[in-house]
Amino acid sequence: MGRNPVSTWVPQPDLFRSVITRVPGWLAAFDCDSLRATFLPGLTNRNYLVRLRGERFVLRVAGVNTDRLGVDRYSEQLALQSVATIGVGPEVVQVVEPEGHLVTRFIDGRKWSSQDAREPENLRRLAATLRQIHLMRPIGMREHSPLRASRQHLEIARSLGVDVPDELPGLLDHAGSLLATSPPGRACLCHNDVCRGNVIDAGEPALRLVDWEYAGLGDAYFDLAAAVTGFELSEMDAELLVTEYQGQSASDADLRKLRIAQLVHSLRERTWFLVQQANDEEYFGFIRACAPHFDAAAHLKRGFVDSLERAIRLAGSDQLR
Repeated sequence: MGRNPVSTWVPQPDLFRSVITRVPGWLAAFDCDSLRATFLPGLTNRNYLVRLRGERFVLRVAGVNTDRLGVDRYSEQLALQSVATIGVGPEVVQVVEPEGHLVTRFIDGRKWSSQDAREPENLRRLAATLRQIHLMRPIGMREHSPLRASRQHLEIARSLGVDVPDELPGLLDHAGSLLATSPPGRACLCHNDVCRGNVIDAGEPALRLVDWEYAGLGDAYFDLAAAVTGFELSEMDAELLVTEYQGQSASDADLRKLRIAQLVHSLRERTWFLVQQANDEEYFGFIRACAPHFDAAAHLKRGFVDSLERAIRLAGSDQLR
């Protein structure tokens, strides 16, 4: 592997090498140290920032058993092709088949913090970007229901021997009952993971969204709910987001629908973590070993505990009944 520092950081150096072998010119560049790679820890995949000949790319090496998590690589590619036409996603350089490893051009920008998202002008920009995305409906893309995904996660977690909290099945049933009272919107392209790590401000009016592996056709309100939950927006911020998104004042019915979508989104996050903790033990062991660089324990705790507590509070709210 020569002097390249990537060998210090990759969880599986042989896997990294086998992937770049299939990207034209990369292996030779790596062996002569003209390609530099930095490992970027994540919760699902192995990600690398690659520098080559003055350009920067992101290499996403697909994680194992990601179908258990609801990942659909074909729909991801359809979504990326669609959003590339309106400039709100990364440019795809190459898809490495059959695994679906992905090379995209690096987006030179800043990932949003919760504070960024709470700025009224930024809420308007987020609403406008999501509205652009939701106008699209790629042919051949799968339909995605966060509630159905949550139920599937629960069954998979049980099959993997994960202890499932007693409250979860009842919360899923309650969420299903509430969702049945909320009129579904027109099925449109949804990102389904609008959160702090996936929204990038490149200094343009439209924001860029990355990590489209959960994309599918669904109800736009689940993207709005993901943003509200992921950026920890206040009720006032959430109302402004819906108002800007719709182009008119959010009604009580609109806000009720948003709260139901927040409940479902929180449950999907909770059940996702149940599956992932048992899905790729080798990788999670490596992530834990990188604690100084990535606080996996805090991220897991936030996913396991906060999402469940939030879901329970929402489920008990009179505003949802």
